[in-house]
Amino acid sequence: MKDNDFSQCTLRRIRSGILAVCLLIFILAGVGSAATPHGDIAELENPCNGTRTPEHCLPPSYWTNAGNSTTFMKSDAPSRLWSDTIGEYYAHVGISGDGRSIIAGSDTGSLRMYDRSGKVLWTVSSPNNSVYAVAISADGEHVAALFSDPTKPSDENEWQVRFFDRAGNPLWAWSNRSALLTIAIVPGSSPIAAAGGSHLFLLEGNGSPVWSEPSGFYKVVRDVICSDDGEFIAAAIDHGPRTRQGEILVMNRNGTIVVRFPTAYQASAVRTDRQGQMYTAIDDYRLYSLFRNGTLAWHFSSSPPFRSVAMTPDGNGIVAASQYFVRFFNNSGIQLWNYQNQGYFNDVGISDDGTVIVAGGDDGVYVFEKNGNLRWRFPTQKFVSDVDVSDRGDYLAAGTKGTVVLFFNRWGNATLTEPVQQTRIASIPTTHEIPEPQKTQPASLNFFVQLFMIGASVFLIFRNSDIP
Repeated sequence: MKDNDFSQCTLRRIRSGILAVCLLIFILAGVGSAATPHGDIAELENPCNGTRTPEHCLPPSYWTNAGNSTTFMKSDAPSRLWSDTIGEYYAHVGISGDGRSIIAGSDTGSLRMYDRSGKVLWTVSSPNNSVYAVAISADGEHVAALFSDPTKPSDENEWQVRFFDRAGNPLWAWSNRSALLTIAIVPGSSPIAAAGGSHLFLLEGNGSPVWSEPSGFYKVVRDVICSDDGEFIAAAIDHGPRTRQGEILVMNRNGTIVVRFPTAYQASAVRTDRQGQMYTAIDDYRLYSLFRNGTLAWHFSSSPPFRSVAMTPDGNGIVAASQYFVRFFNNSGIQLWNYQNQGYFNDVGISDDGTVIVAGGDDGVYVFEKNGNLRWRFPTQKFVSDVDVSDRGDYLAAGTKGTVVLFFNRWGNATLTEPVQQTRIASIPTTHEIPEPQKTQPASLNFFVQLFMIGASVFLIFRNSDIP
């Protein structure tokens, strides 16, 4: 009987000891893993903190230590050719292909056309309205703008597409009850305009609608672009916060849907080559290149969210802007170079031959050469929201949050002829490898749970020592 009691006591001691040791090991493992699932840096804008993290999310140390990837050499300070203040909060800009005409619209309802010298050619004022988007045809012969009254409730608001010739004569206006946020123009004897918002519209040169395509409930057309001949129209559609997905929609001039290409995240911009054969688009964290038949050529993932994309008419040069980066790709998806800086790059443009790239950042206007050399940077106190570049890249326009319209030549000097460049800003390295995601240990246990386990372990150990 005593032997049986002794065996039971020994068995209880062994079981309790094993349990206590396991608890201690578990606690120590929890204490050693104090990092969060995505590292020990938790910034609100870092998409690595989200549940739908992109494929190669940048590790926290790389994210927070993003800095200038170039070494600035002594260089003459760039100067603008001219500037103008047009509104209170923002300025949207566009430039004709020949660089002769610049259009700007603002939150105060002002639409203004300038010539290359900065002379105001005409101004249209629309009190109680805001200009939400502007577009100028490549030949500079036509201008379109989206007007709306932001103070009215959405069910009472009226959105207007207004169409003008180069001299500022109003040609037609078209009204719509649903929101219009983006517009594009195709030049010619019978120009067309494509506008997007809650619907995608195609309008003939006389203002009559050819067709409209509802974007769908909770969906918004964020961007629209046309091929040079107007035969194909592409739109970037945001499906809204419920799904956080999107699609690229391509239609022909008759309104027939050619492509519906789903995007992993909310689509925000799309560009096309001259013939409408190739398209490049961005959603929050991906850059896509696709054919007109809907086949994906390649895609590039980035954890800093994309803001803008531009493409040369031949499709051989693609530039994308995001937080921290301006990236340049060829048509095979190879990243040829990138420029890294603090803050956001909000908009990008590229000349037809790809030799001039302009980017609007939180701290100024940046102009790059095709090989990635930073030709110059013009600092601004407010972030640059809009940029545009002429076909040859000789002239650049920018709009800032402070509603200032800025106009430059490609050489960053206050003359209209190219100076002799004695110094340059050092060439940046070619593309560096994106670091692999860093694997982090599971998050540590709650402090009170750990305290309870420690107490339980101590109790079991002392209990074992008291067993006869």
